[in-house]
Amino acid sequence: QVMLVCWVFVPLLLLSMAATKRSNYLLVAAPAFFMMTALFMRFILQKHRELNLFGVVMRLIWLALLILPIRYSVERTKIFLPRETNPIWVQGLKELADGGNQDPAKTLIFNDPHYIEAMFYTGITAYSWMPIEKVRELKAAGWRVYEPKDGRYVPW
Repeated sequence: QVMLVCWVFVPLLLLSMAATKRSNYLLVAAPAFFMMTALFMRFILQKHRELNLFGVVMRLIWLALLILPIRYSVERTKIFLPRETNPIWVQGLKELADGGNQDPAKTLIFNDPHYIEAMFYTGITAYSWMPIEKVRELKAAGWRVYEPKDGRYVPW
């Protein structure tokens, strides 16, 4: 049991000191969490008579240990929510890419919340912010500048 605790806390401590945080870093310790949960469930089974727990309370604890991870998994994956596969902003990006009247090397998209996707769909450099003065300079130098408005990409 001490080894299980070390298995959990060593990766937790080491990876907490890292500058980048990713949820899958702790998957190294996931088997230890599962084993500790199984040990706790076995403890409840063996000790429920000594602890004077009612059968109902023991069943509720067991049910919580089984149902809560399933509920959390369903909540995280959002399998029951409808997923929009072709949102309006994607249609706008496709229209901009199909327009064909702009040179991607001399075109920019500013103020786009989906700027990475915009670069993927169009090949045009996109930014999530809008430097107004710089945009004016770019327009004067002959660049085409677009900005998203209501799902469409309009010239600035």
